[in-house]
Amino acid sequence: MPKIKKLRDRLLKRVKKAIFYFDLLNEGENIILGISGGKDSLFMADILYHFKRKYNMRFQMLAVHVANRIKPLKNPEKLERFLNERGIDFLIVHDENTKKIIEHRLKPFNPCYICSKERRKHLIYAAKEKDINKIALAHTIDDAVETLLLNIFYAREISTMVPKQSLFRKDFFVIRPIILIEEEEIETYMKLSGMNEYYEGKCPYEDKSRRETIRNILKELYKKDPQVRKNIKYSLFECKMEYLWKDYRAFRKAILR
Repeated sequence: MPKIKKLRDRLLKRVKKAIFYFDLLNEGENIILGISGGKDSLFMADILYHFKRKYNMRFQMLAVHVANRIKPLKNPEKLERFLNERGIDFLIVHDENTKKIIEHRLKPFNPCYICSKERRKHLIYAAKEKDINKIALAHTIDDAVETLLLNIFYAREISTMVPKQSLFRKDFFVIRPIILIEEEEIETYMKLSGMNEYYEGKCPYEDKSRRETIRNILKELYKKDPQVRKNIKYSLFECKMEYLWKDYRAFRKAILR
């Protein structure tokens, strides 16, 4: 037990930094938690529950799962019990379109992008219905690093996910309270906590995942030089616009032809 307490305290400090420095949460707010039933979203629910208790910050959480018939939710009753034990209500919203969109696409495409986009859309619908303007997603620092490389390799731009993102002229905000935490830390935390049961089904498009490709490249780099992980994280804060070609964007096609 002392091991889990020590680790939890360290991670809670990281969550506190994210909430404070990125202005993610305010006293008395209601937020929606995007819950897939996987490791990261369960961790987010648990650590925010402990955050409320440790720092005596009052905010209410509603966990929302988007059921899109691609990754089936396993044991929803157990998941609801897990959330209710932490004072979090649970709602399942149904998405009948994503599976059809993916199955009927004729051109080569990225199913992960469509799934993510449609899932976020339904979270916003739920937020609007409940009169809530903040949606918390369980993205980690590793997700931010992977997205940076994904966007360079596949989207032809230098960008990544940010800790707080405004949508629709600031009518809604996507917040990422565990953005300063690493995947390995979450894995250790879940094992030490005895939270070994997850509720997220297997994705049929897993083998087509570009993110998995990037993840494997990064794992090899980290093995060869562990400093690379730290360097990429630090690079997120070092955006030297004067050393990018943005000034010549209008001539991009002519230059690269």
